[in-house]
Amino acid sequence: MTRDLSPVHSEVDLIKNPYFTSSVDDYVYKMSLQAYGKNMGGVLVIKNLGVEHYRLALMTEFGSTLVDMELLDGTFTVHTVSDELDKKVILNTLKNDFALLLTQNYVPIKVFAQEDGVLYQASVNKKTNLLRFDSKGQLFEIIQTGLVKEKVFITFLEAEEGVARKILIDHANRKVSFELKKLQ
Repeated sequence: MTRDLSPVHSEVDLIKNPYFTSSVDDYVYKMSLQAYGKNMGGVLVIKNLGVEHYRLALMTEFGSTLVDMELLDGTFTVHTVSDELDKKVILNTLKNDFALLLTQNYVPIKVFAQEDGVLYQASVNKKTNLLRFDSKGQLFEIIQTGLVKEKVFITFLEAEEGVARKILIDHANRKVSFELKKLQ
């Protein structure tokens, strides 16, 4: 993604993810998950408990808990998980995707100017991330890359005042995707 771009000088020394920052509000989303030909859905509740500290619960629409996890300083603790999600590949995917979604602070390594905004390259937990901002300075995409190509795409849609009404999470190398729609 950055091959055809030239780095530019920037005075920015910290990039903030504007989403999921309120410790007062609960973030409640209708979540649909497509993985390896299977569809699953439920309600995802994200609670900000402090700096880089979150509690996440994915429940069925009837209130049964599918997974209850806690993220603290990049480390996940699984409190409860249903039998259908209690598989290493599924839990690792959820952990990685939610860690990427909820990371609040990034230190830029390189900055690239694009026609429609700015692209920051940052490293978190030895993984390279690209953060795309539009011309208005709004974060609209986080991309986790491998050594050669992109792996995970998180796209924020219908965002205003630090709240994304719709979030898409897609994997380039796996048949896994999530869609989150904000519930009022």
